[in-house]
Amino acid sequence: MRQRHNLVQAIIDAGLKDLTMISNDASMPGYGIAKLVEQRRVRKLITSHVGLNPQVAVQMNAGELEVELVPQGTLVERIRSGGAGLGGVLTPTGIGTLVADGKPVITVDGREYLLEKPLRADVALISGYRVDKNGNIWYRGDARNFNPVMATAADVVIVEADHLVELGDIPAEDVVTPGVFVDYIVPGIAMTATTLDRSNLKEIVARRVARELRDGDFVNLASGYRPWCRSSCPPTSGSRSRPRSAWWGRVLAPRSTLTRATWWTPAASLHPSESVEPSSTP
Repeated sequence: MRQRHNLVQAIIDAGLKDLTMISNDASMPGYGIAKLVEQRRVRKLITSHVGLNPQVAVQMNAGELEVELVPQGTLVERIRSGGAGLGGVLTPTGIGTLVADGKPVITVDGREYLLEKPLRADVALISGYRVDKNGNIWYRGDARNFNPVMATAADVVIVEADHLVELGDIPAEDVVTPGVFVDYIVPGIAMTATTLDRSNLKEIVARRVARELRDGDFVNLASGYRPWCRSSCPPTSGSRSRPRSAWWGRVLAPRSTLTRATWWTPAASLHPSESVEPSSTP
């Protein structure tokens, strides 16, 4: 789920604490909602996994943070049932495990189910890629996993918009969360950060990655990269490609051999003229 960076920073700046946070995960150190955990602003965390944020374990073991771990599918269904006004959701997940401790067990047609109670929040902080001025939202990629249900299960809904667009710019059939659910719109990182010229980004990426290929390599190419990479490979390389909606099967050297900037910053470190040479690591 995409992080709502400006909204998280606003919570920190406001000095809010003793929060109960419902989230798919606790993010990674220094990123997004992890800052709230690191600054001890969260009293209780309801989530599906916490392995990416070591501070959760530290505070939990010290008795400073209450953590309720919920299977991911069950978590989203509990939120959905809270938004739909239901009394809960029946699921077989967790039967016979610690997850079932203290929860009602209901038998339906001879099969046992746990009754998981609905989840609602006072405030939902969500992220939308395109948001029009009425609050209608279109989500990009996996942001559609949790954001739409969370928008239905809170008293106040605040959306952080990557791109604020005019009415009608989002086709009616593409609206995922109708504006009637949204109370406030705030600008996201994409609206407040300096705009990067991406007009030739595919060519830059393709030419840089083509330098990593060896004779006879087979490469899975993301959509749109095939022509650029074929034209960037030397005619004698013998490398072959096949189109596929995925990233490269083998691309750059292992991360341990690259700087963080080299791996993550396309405009700065993937330019054809930069001096990073292909790694000899297989």
